[in-house]
Order: sequence, then C-alpha cells, then structure tokens
Amino acid sequence: MKILETHRTAITCAAKLLLPLMIAVELYFSLRTFEDVTAIAQYDKLLHFSTHAVNAVVAALAFPAVRAYVIVLLLLFLLGPLIELLQHFTPGRDASILDQLANTAGLLTAAWLSRRLLAGKPEEQRGTLD
Repeated sequence: MKILETHRTAITCAAKLLLPLMIAVELYFSLRTFEDVTAIAQYDKLLHFSTHAVNAVVAALAFPAVRAYVIVLLLLFLLGPLIELLQHFTPGRDASILDQLANTAGLLTAAWLSRRLLAGKPEEQRGTLD
C-alpha cells in the first residue's frame, strides 16, 4: 500500500483516463454481434462479473472520496441495464436479468474489497458521505 500512497496523484489521473476507455471497450463488445458465441458462452456471467468488478476497482482509484465513488458506482450500476436494453435491439444479442445480477455482484464485491483495501488512508483523503 506504500506505493499507492506515494504515487496517489499519478494513479488517480491514470485511473480517470482508463475508466472511460474501459467503459467504451465494454460497450463495444457488449453491443457487437458475434458469429460464434459458443467459445465464450460458458464464461458469460464470469465476464459480466469481472468486467464490472474491474470497473469498480479502477473507479475506487480514480475517485478516492467516498461521495464521488458512490456516484460513479451508481452510474456504473446504471450502465448494466442500459447495455441490456441496447442488446435487445442488437441482432444476435438478448437482454438478461442474470447478466445484470452478475454485473451488480461484481460491482458490490469490488466496491467492498476496494474500500477495505483503502481503509487505512487518513480520513481527509478518503472523504465522507456527508
């Protein structure tokens, strides 16, 4: 954790640049029609879980204040239903409540772990909800 504290500003800036890129890649692959989905079909829920988990970890690094992080988590949560809605109109894709459950589980798991890992930071750096 010492590296994180020493390079906080650089990590925060890098994460703020990386998060929109990751979301764009997620949108691209979520709305793309694949010829052969059998290769990844068995990993579908794992992909949903891990994609949203990684987004939540990067968001924790990008937005260390609790209030900003909670807002970004809510936006990431809303991204899931938006993608599922858009998939309804994408040929060869379909919307699934189980995908959204995997997205949410990934977000919540990573949010919990991220806050635990960053819990050692001084309160003025962590921020509060008030």
